[in-house]
Order: sequence, then structure tokens, then C-alpha cells
Amino acid sequence: MHFTKPYIISLLIVITLPTMLFGKDTPLRYNLHIRPILSDRCFVCHGFDKHGRKADLRLDIAEHAYAPLTKGEGFALVPGKPDASVVWQRITTSNRDKIMPPNDSLHRLSANEKSLIKQWITEGAKYEPHWSFVIPTRPEVPKTPTTHGLKWGNNPIDQFVLSRMQQAHLSPAPCADKRTLIRRVYLDMIGLPPTIAQVDAYINDKSDTAYEKVVDQLLASDHYGERQALPWLDAARYADSNGFQGDGDRFAYPWRDWLIKALNNNKPFDQFTIEMLAGDLLEEPTTEQLIATSFNRNTMSNGEGGAIAEESRFNYVIDRIHTTATTFLGLTIACAQCHDHKFDPFTQKEFYQFSAFFDNINDTKQLQINTDYHKYIMFNPTLKLPGNDEIDKKLIVAENALKKIGKENLIINALTSWCKKLSEEDVNRYPKEIIPYIKDIRVTDNAKISKRKLQQWYVEHISKDPKHKSFLKLIGEIHALREQIPYVLIMKELEGKKKRKTVVHPTGLYDDISDQEVFGGIPAVLGTLPAGNANRLSLATWIVSPKNPLTARVIINRYWQGFFGRGIVKTPEDFGAQGAWPSHPLLLDWLAIAFQESKWNVKHIHKLIVTSATYKQDSHFEDEKHAIDPENIFLARGKRSQTTWPPR
Repeated sequence: MHFTKPYIISLLIVITLPTMLFGKDTPLRYNLHIRPILSDRCFVCHGFDKHGRKADLRLDIAEHAYAPLTKGEGFALVPGKPDASVVWQRITTSNRDKIMPPNDSLHRLSANEKSLIKQWITEGAKYEPHWSFVIPTRPEVPKTPTTHGLKWGNNPIDQFVLSRMQQAHLSPAPCADKRTLIRRVYLDMIGLPPTIAQVDAYINDKSDTAYEKVVDQLLASDHYGERQALPWLDAARYADSNGFQGDGDRFAYPWRDWLIKALNNNKPFDQFTIEMLAGDLLEEPTTEQLIATSFNRNTMSNGEGGAIAEESRFNYVIDRIHTTATTFLGLTIACAQCHDHKFDPFTQKEFYQFSAFFDNINDTKQLQINTDYHKYIMFNPTLKLPGNDEIDKKLIVAENALKKIGKENLIINALTSWCKKLSEEDVNRYPKEIIPYIKDIRVTDNAKISKRKLQQWYVEHISKDPKHKSFLKLIGEIHALREQIPYVLIMKELEGKKKRKTVVHPTGLYDDISDQEVFGGIPAVLGTLPAGNANRLSLATWIVSPKNPLTARVIINRYWQGFFGRGIVKTPEDFGAQGAWPSHPLLLDWLAIAFQESKWNVKHIHKLIVTSATYKQDSHFEDEKHAIDPENIFLARGKRSQTTWPPR
């Protein structure tokens, strides 16, 4: 088979990527080179989950891997001596019964992976704590490097990026032309293309600050919050209906509006997070802070008749764990619902400790607003939004007037009686769309099938009773008024004797209840919460504290992905052992610290990114660069236009 030169170069780059990143003579790094192999091939049977562990052997922790094997077979790992290490013996043996991973396993090791493991053992088999579980510190910014003898870059982002490029023998692309650049930044910042007048104004502005002025205008635009809200809507599972079979409508838009407003006002990210996760637990929370908690009420809600209320409530809790953990922590904690996590150090008990933060929301009782035209089925707790006094007054007047006329069966009884008196021949004289309903009433006495449509027709064409017309008119007014008063889903804790006891569910099923009670807590590998009765507020406060190694990195990574199409960590919702290694780890940590030190100023970070020379590069496609870095991991060119294909 014949391969082209660019293909061969690309293949070599994939294989030797770690060497490109750290240099030819750099010793292997456990986190970069070895952990991904062990995690993918070995941890299922020899990792954190004690229930799935084989041969009582753990390879995820050094002290276990260095200890004598229980059956007296020697040591799994002998640092510096691969031939004396049982791990090396078992992955290279020709004995089909002893080879690891087993021959019938899907987790086979390649020759290159075996070579890396041997080299790692030879160099001392040194373990490292997982990079994302270590609190970031501010790295030193690389000295301003040059490309082709010239300085390049606008801010520290560029210094980190150029340093990486040069390790891969790449150089940056020139700045994109002004038309391309203004279109790019407009679409990324506000989701709309610039007008002809805006393009012309930028092109004609010859000042050194022309681009920065455009960026500032975009940051101040109301459309900024609308565009930047999109990934948050996705993360929160936002929808204007409940999902499942009925998919009834819900009033979800007040939270969406709160979100857009918070982003436009540049609400500090720490306060933004605390209000979304625990705004109801703040002292004397405002209406806005209560609305913010709807973030974790965007989960699907099951209003089907056959649904088991407690099973549905349990599923809502699970979804909130997943939403909170993946959005803010970049962790797959929800994998530990049924057993200890297979890859990361999270126990099943710790999963249910985390669930305790969300287990005391009473969201099983339905609040129905049935207008016949629409059916809003929501689950308490809800908040009736204020500012509707005039509507409330009109609603009271209309409802009192309705009481004076009578109940709904005033029409239904008359309608049913009329249908019963009709002969089969009479029925067929009426409009085709009405006939099935008339026949249904004649057979089943079921006057509620499409009653609005049938009642409306009956009153307009058959009934002579003036009360009927007044009744329908008032019903229509009441429904129209009710639709104007939204009830937003919020978080609210059960109190006193109503509080639930959270327990471990051994098989992860709602009705498999153990006697093991647990209280709110986080996985031990991430630290501990302050002493006392931990709740969602203490969780939210920890999430945005300097003691949490994850959130600043995770959110910076999401912002980076928004502007470059790919995060510094390619797996934005998984910073665990199965997640990708960051392409620019020092840059990620520098930005995370800068984010915190800016007092969590989102617009500051966004401006820093889009004013960097890295972001402003031309996206011209070059075969040589593509051969070295086909995914543009090292950012030696701008991102391709989403409206242009093929790329050159």
C-alpha cells in the first residue's frame, strides 16, 4: 500500500506527540504517557472500583502497585527493573492463559504502548497525582519568543502558544485581513455578522486601537449575552417543555432571561455560580436570585399518569448531580451511581454524599395550569413572578363572574343531552370534523374529548342559552390571563421534619434502599467542605473557591472552546483519568489563575482571548502545517470559517 508523504508525517506526529511537547530527552510523564494507557487498558480490572477488581491488584496507586502480590508471585512493579516486574512479565508473556490484558479482552496493548510501559518502569515507575486534581499555581510566562527573528504576540496567551508552536517546529500565521477578522469576532461574540456600515467603519479606522474598539462595542452589546448564553442553555438542559410523552409546556424563559441579563451585566462568575446553585439559600434572597436557581430545574419532568413519583424524583436528583458535576467540575461523578467509579477515585458512597445536596427538593407535586389551549404541567417548588397586579385583579373579576353563571357542566350536560337525541342520520348532516366527537359522546358519554372545540361549535351553532356564550367568553378570558402570569421552577429546601434522609442505593435503583445514611460532601480527592451542616450553599461556595482545583480550569476551557472550536482540554466534561491531556497545560493554569485574580471577570477573559494574536491569525490552509498538526492543536493558524468549504 502506498502512503503519501504528508500522511506518513501526520502518523508520526500522532505517535510522537508527547516528545514534541516536552522535548526529545525529557523523561516520560506518568500523567501524559502512562496514565492514559493504564486507564484505558487496565483500570477496569485493576483500578479504583473494589467490586470489579481482579486478583486484588490495584495499578492506579503507587503504594498498591509496589506492594507484594497476595499470591506470592512477586511485585507488580519493581521501579527500575521491568524484567522483575510482574506487570511487564504478564503483558509480554506468550502464555495465552496469563497474558494481560487477556486475549479475549477488547483492551489490547500495542507494541508502542508496551514500549512506553517498559521505559516508564526502567525510569523508576514514578506516579503523579492526576493533573486536574492538583490546585493550579500561576506558571511563569515564557520569555517573549520570536518567529523569523521578529517578536510576535499581544499578551501572555501568545507567549505560551508560540512556545508550544516552536516545540512542534511550527510558526504562526499572519494576522487575518480586516474583513475576515471583524466577521469572525462578531460571530463569536454576538452570534451575528457585522453590517456593511460596521465593516466599512472598521476598515476605515486606521488607528492602532481600531480592533479593540470593535471588541469593546461587542462586549457592551445586548446581543453579547444572547450569544454567550447558548452554551449555558445546553449545559443546563434548557427547554420550554417538560419532555417525555406529554411534553407539556413550562415557563422556563424567566431563567433564560436572567442568564442573558447576568452575562450582559458581567456578573462576577463566582456570584453567578452561587446564585444558580444556591440562590434560595442566601440570606433574604431576591426574586432574581430565586429565578437563578432554575438552572437545576431544567431537568426533564415526568407527568405521565403511570410514572412512579419517587422514581421520577430520584432521577431528577441524578440529573442535577450530572449537570452540576460536568458543568462546573468537568467530572463524571454520575458514573458512580451504581458502583465505585471505574477510572476516577470516586466511591459510590461519595456519589450519594454529593446527591444529598439535591435530595431535599420537593418536586413531585404537580402544579397544573390547564388552559385547554395549552397545558402547563410543572412541579413544585415554583415561584409566581411578581409584577402582575393588574392581571391578578382582572382574573379575580372574571372568576367571580364565572361563579355566578355556574360550572362547566352547564354546557356539558346540555351538549350531552343534545347529542343523545340525535339520530344516526341527523349526525351525518353536521361538519365532518365534528361528527366523530358527537358519535363518541353518543357511545361513551365522554364529553371531555376535545371539549373546547366541540363546546365552541355547539354554543355558536346550536345552543340558544345566553349563559353558554357568557360562560365560554369568561373561560377564554381567564385562560388568556393565566397564560400571562408565569410560574418559574425554582429550588427550595424541605425543612424540619419534612427533610429526607439520604442513603446509599447499592444497585443505583430508586427502590434499592440501604441503611447507610450519608450527608452532603464532596469526593475526598478534591478536599473537604467546611465543618458544619453542608448544603448547596456550602457546595456552591467551595466550587468557586481557590481550594477547588477544577472550576476555574473547566470554565476557562469552555470559553476557549467557544472561541477556537476546541478546548485546551478536548473533553470539556471530563477532566478525569479518561479525559484528554491539555494541549497547553501551562496556559490553562495561567488563565485559570488570571480568571480568579480578576475577581472572576468573564468579559476581561473574553477580551484577553479575542485580542490575542493567536485568535487573530489568518486561517489560510498550508499542506506543511496540516501534515505536522492536522487538528491545529498547536494553533499555528486561525480557525477555518464555518461558512467556507473546502478549507483552502
